[in-house]
Amino acid sequence: MDTNKSFSKSSYIHADRSDFLIRILVCKISWPHPRKPKEIWEEVESLEAGADSQVIEESINRLLKNKQYFLSCLKCKKVLPLGHMHDDNHCHVCAEKFLGVVH
Repeated sequence: MDTNKSFSKSSYIHADRSDFLIRILVCKISWPHPRKPKEIWEEVESLEAGADSQVIEESINRLLKNKQYFLSCLKCKKVLPLGHMHDDNHCHVCAEKFLGVVH
């Protein structure tokens, strides 16, 4: 099966195209050890192999708005996976910079 990553709007979302389907993958981040994140790629949707780039982009945009996977930092405005968020409103970087949090 010939697979290539054909579309990526974020470092944390990929659309892998094969001859049979397009798999939409999201990177989930956990922290089993301090300062050493673990990335796990999870398939969240599959599309027909013939889906065009607009269909793929719509799927990815829906995923970026899904609070089960991503949140937006109020300070820097970056949309990041939950694993890079300190809380619902601040990413790790902004929590350290503006809230005095030490990770």
